[in-house]
Amino acid sequence: EVFTLIPCWMMTPETASALFPQEKVFDLVIFDESSQCLPERAIPVMSRGKTIAVLGDQTQLPPIDLYKSDEEKMPLASISLIDIISEHFDEISLSRHYRSTALELIEFSNENFYHQKLKTIPSYPIGEEPAIKLIETSGQFGNLVNEKEAEELSNTAISILKKDPEKQIGVITFSNEQRLMIKDLINRKIQEEKLRLAHIPKVKLHLNVQGDEWDTTLISTLYTHESQFNEKEHIAGSINVISTRSRQSTIVFTSIPVNKQLIGDSSLGPLSSFINYAYSVNNKDWKPILSKPSHPEDWYLKNYILKNAPIKDQFVDELPFADGALKKRNKYTGIIFSDDQLDEEGIKDNFCHLNNLLRERKWPYLQFYSREFWADRAGSLEKLEKFTLREG
Repeated sequence: EVFTLIPCWMMTPETASALFPQEKVFDLVIFDESSQCLPERAIPVMSRGKTIAVLGDQTQLPPIDLYKSDEEKMPLASISLIDIISEHFDEISLSRHYRSTALELIEFSNENFYHQKLKTIPSYPIGEEPAIKLIETSGQFGNLVNEKEAEELSNTAISILKKDPEKQIGVITFSNEQRLMIKDLINRKIQEEKLRLAHIPKVKLHLNVQGDEWDTTLISTLYTHESQFNEKEHIAGSINVISTRSRQSTIVFTSIPVNKQLIGDSSLGPLSSFINYAYSVNNKDWKPILSKPSHPEDWYLKNYILKNAPIKDQFVDELPFADGALKKRNKYTGIIFSDDQLDEEGIKDNFCHLNNLLRERKWPYLQFYSREFWADRAGSLEKLEKFTLREG
């Protein structure tokens, strides 16, 4: 009777083990964020489900003791549920990234953690201002705080909220002392300015943000050198998580000097690499990485389309999420797709998810298929010309 009334339950593994008998009471048990779940806490819950789904990301944070306070909370040197599952079962990886509305926000993780396998569609039109900004504060790190970073970050947060009280802001830093300082500064300034906000900024430790998302993320890197980072063995997972929380923009406040000679150097640690990446984006030196062709040039339908475009100088191949783009006065005004990637992305993605996402992100687009192109080449080129005149 309880399951008829409440068919879906959300709880921790410990709660599920305590509440339900050790029998298959659930048709489906889903473990989310399983990189942070200890196997010994998950296995008892598995016995209560007929089907088990394990969702997670091994490049993110490892298990964390949820029963400790923020200042005591540290990643555990232990294997996670997803580590064990991935050794015995096939994995299904997601290829679409839906959160970020700008390419810059996911590109660092895509290149450094996901081998350029993630695809995302930015919002239209692509903004002229970079989605990641870097503010070098020249602050000092001592007693687990950096006062200058905290002050500049809190001032920026208030400035953003004055312009847009509806904005959702998340703040991330690397020590509980710095978190409390930033939180106090922001709350005091909200009261001083008498701001009426839809959402109070969330100020969180880097270990507690996996699964969160906001419009804008403000990051205080706290340190003056990467070697000061406490959990060195988990720094990569932390940077992967904190760099991908934003829907619209990220602002990085740092006291770690940017070495312009080492931008893009693989020998840098994850934190310094991310700061250097933010510097490149902030200074508009960054360009999206295009996928490498896996077939000869004449194999691709998109190359034939671009070569035969009615106004060739308006069509470019420089966006990683499209087969071509219509560009006028240095602005993208439309994109085209072919079925070149059908074998890689699948029918459902090409014919369903992609179209829905393009409409959601408001992109003017034109779809070509090999069959229609080879059956009526003149008609296809005419369709392309009409698209050019309409959107160009």
